[in-house]
Amino acid sequence: MKVVILGGTGLLSSAITEKCLEEGYNVIHFNRGKTKLKYDVETIYGNRYEKNELAKILSVKPDVIIDMLCFNEEDARLSIEIFKGKISQYMILSILVDTFFARISMPK
Repeated sequence: MKVVILGGTGLLSSAITEKCLEEGYNVIHFNRGKTKLKYDVETIYGNRYEKNELAKILSVKPDVIIDMLCFNEEDARLSIEIFKGKISQYMILSILVDTFFARISMPK
């Protein structure tokens, strides 16, 4: 399974990366490349908040995207616009919680 993690350098995303690697998943990070990675994984460099850069993720044909950088409705809608119908699973995970995410769903 190919898993793309948006971010990948923080405390939570590092733990997710470690677990995915233990399970044998192909892990790819998407980030700006400003923080040294703890794990030796492929990285796609780009800005999560720029449509053309975020869309670069589709080039690796991920099965799952784990978004650690989605903080508001605008971020979520951008992801829906780019990834709708193109991936199997899209997860928004964060240590910050907003009640908006309880109301939004990924349309098919």
